[in-house]
Amino acid sequence: MAVTLMINLVATVCLIWSCVVVAVECIGMGAVFRYFSHTPPPALSPKLQQHAPHVTVIRPVKGLEPHLYECIASTFRQEYPVDRLSLRLCVDDRSDSAYPVLQQVVDDFPQFDAQVLVEADCSKEEMKGLGPNPKVRNISKAYREAQSDIVWVVDCNVWIPRGAAGRMVDKLMGYTKDGQIARKPYKFVHQMPLVVDIVQYGRSATQDSEALLSSASEASPGADTRRQPKDAGPLKQIQCQGGGRLDEMFMATTHAKFYGAINAVAVAPCIVGKSNMFRKSQLNQATDPARNPILPQDDIRPAGVDYFSYNICEDHCIGDILWRTDFPGYNNHGIVWGDLAVQPMAGMSVSAYIARRVRWLRARKWTVLAATLVEPGVESLLCGLAFAFATTTLKWFEATFGIPRTWSAMGAVWLIFVTTWMMADRAVHSKLHSAQSIDVDEHTPHFARGRFGPSKAHARPLYEWIPAWLGREILAMPIWTWAVLLGDTVNWRGSTFRVRWGLVKKPFQLSMTFYAIVMEIIDALSAFVNRIGFFEPILHPEALQVDYIALQERFDHQTWGVRMSIAELERFRYLLHLEKLPLLDDVRADYKVRLDVVVDFGHLFHELKDAIMSQDTENVSGSTLKVLDQRRDLLCPEDAAFREILNTAICSHLATTSRTVEGSLEG
Repeated sequence: MAVTLMINLVATVCLIWSCVVVAVECIGMGAVFRYFSHTPPPALSPKLQQHAPHVTVIRPVKGLEPHLYECIASTFRQEYPVDRLSLRLCVDDRSDSAYPVLQQVVDDFPQFDAQVLVEADCSKEEMKGLGPNPKVRNISKAYREAQSDIVWVVDCNVWIPRGAAGRMVDKLMGYTKDGQIARKPYKFVHQMPLVVDIVQYGRSATQDSEALLSSASEASPGADTRRQPKDAGPLKQIQCQGGGRLDEMFMATTHAKFYGAINAVAVAPCIVGKSNMFRKSQLNQATDPARNPILPQDDIRPAGVDYFSYNICEDHCIGDILWRTDFPGYNNHGIVWGDLAVQPMAGMSVSAYIARRVRWLRARKWTVLAATLVEPGVESLLCGLAFAFATTTLKWFEATFGIPRTWSAMGAVWLIFVTTWMMADRAVHSKLHSAQSIDVDEHTPHFARGRFGPSKAHARPLYEWIPAWLGREILAMPIWTWAVLLGDTVNWRGSTFRVRWGLVKKPFQLSMTFYAIVMEIIDALSAFVNRIGFFEPILHPEALQVDYIALQERFDHQTWGVRMSIAELERFRYLLHLEKLPLLDDVRADYKVRLDVVVDFGHLFHELKDAIMSQDTENVSGSTLKVLDQRRDLLCPEDAAFREILNTAICSHLATTSRTVEGSLEG
């Protein structure tokens, strides 16, 4: 009896869950068909001419992306007064392969206030206090120097319809036509993202001139963006290029339905970050502890976009903090219905797609944990399984609809459910890729023309569409398991980060790759010290005090090193040695994310302590790597396991490091 009751309870929960998911999907589908079946009305703000709000467009760029010129040029072709737009194209270095393209775009539109800003040209003073987030570091100067209050951040790999700027300004400002009821302005507006795979299967790589990618365009473990060989067979071609089709499928089906549904009911912030517009004054206020009571008053991070330089998912973080900050008279977030941010995709392998989804999920795991944990349940296969189990378990379905409570009936219900879901996805995908909401002109690239284009490339035939849909659905659960349960590191724009849940005031933290190697050394040292009893932990409060603010001022962001006094080094050594104590977790996390400093491990041993202090009794100087390398034979010769770990770490760093860091290992 108890077992039957429990089974019925589980079946009831499954029924409620599957019905809720289907209801949300229906809301999202309704929004897609309502708003993306026709071109949106013309904007009002461009008609104001000299009185139109001034907008600063910031486009962070990293490497060559497919159709980079067309994507960047789309913001120059907006139906908006030329003198009311300022465009800032941001790149980290002039050696970036995208730099000549950016210069060409600026030269081709001389009538605009446009500049190419290079991060490498910024002084240390300008970059002081910034964390490792490469996108925030890239756009920091453009944001700080923006003369207008309205800031529009657009990723470099998306194409924007020509009327989008005006309609986004209208939404942000709350403009309405004469005679209509005035609406409240918004704090933050954004667009629906859409991926278009521009690879045409059956064509050779040499024919596919569209697939122009740099190695940095999708830097992920296993991200293989090279073109397939000329003589590649179908399976090899799918392996090398199929990731783009999978990403297109995800963004135009599952993502589009839930993105549309959540933004239609506006119950929570739901943004991707491809195209976001907000007010600089409001973001500065929202990130200033003195003016925003929801922030910890001891938070010393810089205001504005720089506030998120220690965060991953900075787009979500910006939207989230504006959502939670009270600005009387303003709505929270508003999506600009009908305007798509179209991203052309080429050369993405299946492994690159998997790595991209893993990165996304691992970042979301520490930002929207609840939504990430239930994500498998909103996919068709598992949701259908829950529905099939409920309908073939609860007696009501048998009595009302005659559905037998058998395994074969459960399989049949599941198949019908999944097939119906697939048909709905086909309809949503076709609607978004029809480009019916895009006002096509002579400058509209082929990937944004949809069925209006001569090749009709985006009316995907079923023999291509169904395998892509099945592949996306089947991979969803393994990808989620790997991303959420089996790791915390992400590879993003050429750098590897470890994503963690830190302090409440810093819930989305980053640490560099070298930190993982360093932690291996620390763990080995701690185990060795505990075994031989070199040091006894000192729990006196003074031994646990570290002046983080003072160390922050001495932190070199170029080398990730810091000068530390012997006393500071000793205290930090104890913090690391005692990292398992709960009372130290917050302290260590705060210290790590602000500095990413590595203690001079030689200081743990009497042989190296004198050597370090002899160089400078007040400050630690010289290279820890070199000291360890020179003295490695003297370090615990009786502990072979520890020496093996230490030697491996030293050799690994020496092989990839050409400069030294004072008082720390180089990241």
